[in-house]
Amino acid sequence: MRSVASSTTRVSDTALMMANAIERATEKLPRDRRHPEALAERWGSRGNRCAVGYAAGFATALAFALAWPTWGLWPLVFVALVPLSAWAIRARSVWAIVLVVLLTQAPAWAAVNWWMARLTPPGFVILSFYCAAYIALFAVVLRRAARSRRFGHWPMAILVPVLFAGTEFLRTRIVLGGYPWYQLGVPLAGGAASDGILAQSASLFGAHWLTFVAASVSGAMLDAIRRRPGWQIVVLSVALFQLLNGAFGWWILKTATTRPGPRILAVQTNLPVSNGSAWTQVDQVRDFRTFLEQTLEGASRARNAGTPPDLIVWPETMVPGFGLEPDAIQVCEDGGYYPGAIYLRALQSLFKETKSPLLVGAAAYLGLRIDGERWAWDKHFNSAYLIDGEPPFQRYDKLVLTPGGEEMPLISRSDWLEEKLLALGAPGMRFDLSAGDSLVRFEVRNSLGGVFRVATPICFEDTVGYLCRRLCYEDGRKVVDVMVNLSNEGWFGSSQPAREQHALHARLRSIELAIPMLRCANTGLSVLIDDRGRITHWIGGAAPGIGNMPGTLLAPVALSDRLTTYGRIGDVWSWTMLAGSVIITLLSGAGAGAGAGAGAGAGAGKARDSEPSDVLGSSATQA
Repeated sequence: MRSVASSTTRVSDTALMMANAIERATEKLPRDRRHPEALAERWGSRGNRCAVGYAAGFATALAFALAWPTWGLWPLVFVALVPLSAWAIRARSVWAIVLVVLLTQAPAWAAVNWWMARLTPPGFVILSFYCAAYIALFAVVLRRAARSRRFGHWPMAILVPVLFAGTEFLRTRIVLGGYPWYQLGVPLAGGAASDGILAQSASLFGAHWLTFVAASVSGAMLDAIRRRPGWQIVVLSVALFQLLNGAFGWWILKTATTRPGPRILAVQTNLPVSNGSAWTQVDQVRDFRTFLEQTLEGASRARNAGTPPDLIVWPETMVPGFGLEPDAIQVCEDGGYYPGAIYLRALQSLFKETKSPLLVGAAAYLGLRIDGERWAWDKHFNSAYLIDGEPPFQRYDKLVLTPGGEEMPLISRSDWLEEKLLALGAPGMRFDLSAGDSLVRFEVRNSLGGVFRVATPICFEDTVGYLCRRLCYEDGRKVVDVMVNLSNEGWFGSSQPAREQHALHARLRSIELAIPMLRCANTGLSVLIDDRGRITHWIGGAAPGIGNMPGTLLAPVALSDRLTTYGRIGDVWSWTMLAGSVIITLLSGAGAGAGAGAGAGAGAGKARDSEPSDVLGSSATQA
C-alpha cells in the first residue's frame, strides 16, 4: 500500500504546490493589482489574450501528445486539460475558443496519427482537425457552464471530467460510428512493462471511466487556481479519490487468480503493406511459402520442448486469393483461375502435419463469379477461419470496419463519391468490404481433450470496447476464455509508436473484461496480454517487442473466471457522462454570463461580453 499511496498522492501534492505558487506570485504584486479585475485588465489586451490562448492550447496539446508511446509520459494526462481549460473559461468569445483549439490541438492529433500521413495525406489532415473539434466542443461547453447561474459555482473537479468524458464518448462511440483511439485515460495503463495499477478500475466502468479519473485531477487543479471557498476540500477529495483508485488496482493485482489454459502459437509475419503497390501472384506464392516455413519451424520447436501448441494463429488477411469458401474455390477450379485450391490444400496439409488447429486471417467472398471479363461477388468480408478438419470451416466476419481504412462513414453509401475521394486522397485503395452481421465464437479442442472458447476481434476491433464485450459476455456471464486479435499492422510502416499505441489500447480490453488476449500481428507487435492487462510475452527485445521482424510466439495463456462490472453492464457510465454533458449544456443557457458572482445593473448588462469576475479568482462584484 505504501507504493500505491506514494504514487497517487502526488496528484494532490502537485495541485497544492500549484496553488501555493500562484498565491506567492500574487503576493508579490502591488496590492492594487492582486484582484481579478486588475489581472483581467492587465491581460485584457487583444494581443495578450491571443498569446495566452495559444500558449495554453499548445501546452495542453504537448502534454496530450507526450503521454502516448513512444514518449510514454503517461502522468501528463492528469494535468493536460489544465492550461486550455483555464484559458477557455476566460475566453472572450466562442469563436476565439474554436479557432485557438483547432490550431493548437490539430498538431497533437497529427503527432499521434503520424503514420497515416504516408497512406492518405488529405485524410490525415481531416482526421487531425476532426478530433481537435471535440476538444473545442469540450472547451466551449465548459466556458458556458462556468459562466452560468446553475453551474458557475460547481467545482471544476466535477464539471471538467463529466464534460470531457461525455464529449470523448461522443467522438469514440456515437458520431460516424466512432473513432475509439486515444481516450485520455488509456495511458494510465502505463508503459508496456507496467502492471497498470491505476487502470484496473476500467474493469468497473470501462476506458471512459479512466478518462473521468484523469480529468478529475485537472479539474481539481483548476479549483486550486480559482481558490473558491472550500477549494481545499475539493482538492483533498480528489486526492482521496485517486488514492482509492490506486488501492482498487492494487487489490485486483494481488487477489485475482488464474488457472492454466491453452498454449497458442502466434506466427508474426513481416509483409510490408502499401496502397501504392500490389501483392502480385508471384509475391503471394513466395510469401505464403515463407509463412508455412515459419509455422513449421515454430511448431517443431514447441513440440521438441514438450509444449505442443493447442492452436496456431496467423495474422489478418495473410491467406492470399479469394478466401476459403468452397463455392468460391470451386469457381476458380472450374475456370482454371488462380489460385484455385492451392492455399486451401496447403493449409489442410499444415493442419495435419502440426496436429494443431489453425486460426487464419483471410478474405471471404460470397457469390463469387465471372461477370464478363471481370470478377464480381455479392459480399466480401475480412474474416478469420478456424481450420480443424474438412471445409466448410467456421468463419467470423469483421463486424466493425475501420473508418478511413475499410470504409468512409456516410461517404461509403455512395460508390461514386467514395471512388472519387479515394482517387484523390488514397490512390490504390479500395473500400469494398461488407460488415459481418453475427457474433461468432470458436470452440477449440486442446491436447487434453478439453475445449476452450475463442473470440477473434480483427485488427481495429480490439480497440472497440463495446464490441469486445458483446463477443465475450452474454447475459452477464463470460462465454469466451481468450481473445485472439488478428491484425495487419503493415499499414503502420516503420512506426513503432503506432504499434505500441495499438497494443496499449488492447490492454484495456483485457482489463475491462478480465479475459486474456493474444495479439497476432503482421509486422508486430504480437504479444500475450493477461487478464489484468499486463504484457507477459512478446517477440524480440524488451516489452512490448520489436516490429517489422518475423517471429513466432508460443503463448501459455492463463484463464480467469473473474467477472467484471463492465462485462455485466457495459458502457452505462459512458452514457451517463454523455447525458450529463447534454444536460449541463442545455441548462447552462439560462443565466449564462450572470452567475458566479456577477453583479447587477450596468455590469450585468455587459455580462455577455465579459466573463464573471471570479471565474479564475476569489469572489468580487463586477461593476
